[in-house]
Amino acid sequence: MKPGWIVLVVLVLAAVVAAVGVVYERGKPQEGAPAAAQEDAEAEAPPIARVQVAPLRQEAIDETLTALGTVEAAPGETQTFSVPFESRVIRVFVVSGQSVETNEPLVEVEPSPDTVLQADQARQEREAARNQLAVVRQREELKLATRQEALQAEQVLQAAELRVASLEKRGVDGKRALPAAGPGIVNKIDVQPGQIVPAGGPLLETIGENQISVRLGVESADAGRVHQGLSVQIQPVNDPKAAFAGQVSRVSREISPETRLISVFVTPAPGAHLLLNQYVRGLIAVATRQGLVAPPAAVLPQGDVSVLYTVQDGKAVRHEVKVGVQNETQVELIGSDLQAGQMAVVVGNSELADKMAVEVEPAQ
Repeated sequence: MKPGWIVLVVLVLAAVVAAVGVVYERGKPQEGAPAAAQEDAEAEAPPIARVQVAPLRQEAIDETLTALGTVEAAPGETQTFSVPFESRVIRVFVVSGQSVETNEPLVEVEPSPDTVLQADQARQEREAARNQLAVVRQREELKLATRQEALQAEQVLQAAELRVASLEKRGVDGKRALPAAGPGIVNKIDVQPGQIVPAGGPLLETIGENQISVRLGVESADAGRVHQGLSVQIQPVNDPKAAFAGQVSRVSREISPETRLISVFVTPAPGAHLLLNQYVRGLIAVATRQGLVAPPAAVLPQGDVSVLYTVQDGKAVRHEVKVGVQNETQVELIGSDLQAGQMAVVVGNSELADKMAVEVEPAQ
């Protein structure tokens, strides 16, 4: 074979091999192609929001007025302990705020030195009056004294005996412990051991277990909406979940010079576990009406409107709503196209848009 033909055959074979390689590379699966296609598909898929829902309800809703205050003894219900003579405090058995039972000793006192002196003087005067009367009667028998003098001596003796009897009746003969008249709470202690207390001076105060009151402070502009008989929810400030029922018993007609507020007195329901001087929050139900209500978390402010999302067929539905009466647990929806039983989004609604796919999770 001629050298020219050999070169030609070699060139043809090289071209055929190159063509086959190109076809093979085109038919060979490209590395990383499926992963890229999956990422593109995921990027094109709509996002799914995870939300929690609560049903809309047709029920009564209370318009509440929030006020702060403290727990104190009910007006006119305190019992003050004292003794009707000047005394010295020996021992105080209780502390302020302590619960006491019937006949439990509260404080022990004894007559002061001046009271003991007065008692001794009264007894000496009684003895002298007795002796004087005996002398006058002897003189009367001897016709040395008149009947009028005998009557005067008898009156002096009666007065002396009354003074001694009065002092003994008031307990000036020795130590005495003052017991609790019934179950209650020590409201205030005014004395300490060794103190001299004047006659009738307060030693301590107690109140009955259910004789406590809550004093709330209300702005003067809202005072006209509060009246006797309104229901009140009482919440300790440090434990809002421990709520107790109560009722407005009295409304003050003056502004407190200290707080510049109107005082509203609330009587807690029996069994309310409140402590004296405890800070509380009062939710006064000033109005009640029927309406379509939702949890407050379901309503979102967006510009000049309020928005609520419901879930239908796995998608979020946006509703513009008007808000009426609202409190800490409910908000009234006015003039909307919503109805009771629809599921409103209460968690995750801030990330939603209309027609957005959602997945409902159970409430925690």
